Amino acid sequence: VVIFPRTVGDGLGNRIFVERVPLDPAVTEPMTSDSGPVGLRGLRSGQTLILRGDASLPYGFGVVGASLMFEGGSAGDHLEVVDSMVIVDAGTIGEQFWAHEGTSVAMNGGMIGRYLTIYGGAELMMTGGFLAGAELSGVDEFGPDIGLVFKRAYAEISGGHIQEFFVGGNAAVQISGGRFDQPKAEAGSVFGGFSATRGGEVHLFVSQLLIDGEVVPLAPHVSTEILQRSGSELEAVLRDGSVFELQLGGINQGSRNFVPDDALLTATRGPINPLDFDLNNIVDISDLFAFIMAFTMSPADARTDFDGNGVVNISDLFAYITAFTASP
Repeated sequence: VVIFPRTVGDGLGNRIFVERVPLDPAVTEPMTSDSGPVGLRGLRSGQTLILRGDASLPYGFGVVGASLMFEGGSAGDHLEVVDSMVIVDAGTIGEQFWAHEGTSVAMNGGMIGRYLTIYGGAELMMTGGFLAGAELSGVDEFGPDIGLVFKRAYAEISGGHIQEFFVGGNAAVQISGGRFDQPKAEAGSVFGGFSATRGGEVHLFVSQLLIDGEVVPLAPHVSTEILQRSGSELEAVLRDGSVFELQLGGINQGSRNFVPDDALLTATRGPINPLDFDLNNIVDISDLFAFIMAFTMSPADARTDFDGNGVVNISDLFAYITAFTASP
């Protein structure tokens, strides 16, 4: 039995009776299920479960300190995970999937239903698949002995299709690709779309940024805070070429993706293709010359850290030339 803090868990009555019983040793060899219901109610520390085919997990499946991998199969509603890894390459996860502190959710394909919640200290990394709805919910834990502790919820999105996404306070998302739906009216209420609230952070990685139809000049590889708000319309061409649109500040009418004035919004310009060093959306010999010129500057241009290890050295030049000669 796992009892989560009241700030992130279900309400419990005034009395809790706990009985300590011996448990059989946990199976630590990776387990694989290819079909039918899986005969488990949860995973314990150190366990790994791989789902394939039409294997299925029951409603309310719990994962603590373990790894759950979807190469197919499905999980029912109310999957609850703490201090674990969940990898979704295929298959489906139902509604109200709760990822608590210490959990990393990597979504490369498949489908996750509405009300995925990434709590403080957890993260979502999305490169593909369909996400019906998610919330980043940074949690503030407090107590008489520890005071106030801030735990940030975090997400990186570079691909896939997202129907609804909400960035709460004390939460941050980096967006470099993917398709985000605009809000829709359903049965008298508004559903879907992207929005943030006070204290949330939205960081865009773009090849071009426009506000009210005018191109915003951005220095390459430099994060720039977007201060122009008051109902302006933002259109960003993300690094994967998809278009991301927002209403900036003003009154949220519920008909547009929305970031308020008191949320942090930044944009960083960079190439869709890392070989496009001169940022003209074409990879040709001029990019190679530009990279070499920047590399030979004294000191070397920080953008020539091609392998991303924080140090510019000869290995970056070799890495760029190797990738450039191998490109179509």
